[in-house]
Amino acid sequence: MKLTDLTERQLEVLKSLQGHRSDALRWASVSLWARPLDVGGHSRSHHSATLNQLAAKGLVEIKPLAKGMTRPPKYYKITPAGLEVLGA
Repeated sequence: MKLTDLTERQLEVLKSLQGHRSDALRWASVSLWARPLDVGGHSRSHHSATLNQLAAKGLVEIKPLAKGMTRPPKYYKITPAGLEVLGA
């Protein structure tokens, strides 16, 4: 996978997750997992759709926040493949 395989929106969100990861590593109390709104999302559903597209490409990992809910909130984390695409 290359940067050119991503849409501008996907690239923007992936870079935001990379930045969230950097902040988490700098401050041990911050989790590597992010909510859509943690990485610049203004519309939760639009950002979630983009994050799900990145997950389908293997660039983002998804973790449901709670089990047993019809639509549990989800957390997202950039994968090693996502970091590689960004050249990190």
